[in-house]
Amino acid sequence: MRTQLIPQVSVTNGVPMTTSRAVASYFGKEHNKVLRSVRNLECSQKFSQDNFRSAKYLIIY
Repeated sequence: MRTQLIPQVSVTNGVPMTTSRAVASYFGKEHNKVLRSVRNLECSQKFSQDNFRSAKYLIIY
């Protein structure tokens, strides 16, 4: 797995955003383990709703 030197972060409507894939790549972790860690965070429902979103991607080869 390749680790990036600079994290991929974009700003949308003044809000910094990234993806779980970018986090996995930056920290040299497996994507499925990053997703598991996010799901298992011990934080309030409001915090989770405010800070995490599920997204679907269309990959075209």
